[in-house]
Amino acid sequence: GRIVELSDHTGCGTMIKMQSGQWTHIYCHLMGSVQSDSRGTFLIDRSGGIVLTLGQDIPAGARMARVGMTGRTTGPHLHWGLMYGNQYVDPALVLNAMYGSNPSGNT
Repeated sequence: GRIVELSDHTGCGTMIKMQSGQWTHIYCHLMGSVQSDSRGTFLIDRSGGIVLTLGQDIPAGARMARVGMTGRTTGPHLHWGLMYGNQYVDPALVLNAMYGSNPSGNT
C-alpha cells in the first residue's frame, strides 16, 4: 500500500494510514514520532531503524513500524483499523476469510 497519512498528535498516538485499492489500513500507538521539513513528512523511529515518508509505497510483508504506547493508551499494543471504501470492517472477518479459521482462537 501507499502511506497516505502520518500523525502523532491525536489519541491514536503515532499513526500510519495506508491505502491499497479500496482498502485503508490504520495503525495506531506506534513507536516514533512524525516530523516535517523541506523534504516532506516522515515517521521516524530511530531506535527501531525505521524512517517512512508520506507517499511511500510499502510492499506486503515489509517491516514498517514497532508496537508502542503513544496517544491515549494504558499499555503497549497495536490498534489496527480496517476500512473498505468508507466503511469500517472487522479485521477478524478478513483474517478468517484469508486463513479459514477463527483468528482469536475462541470457539
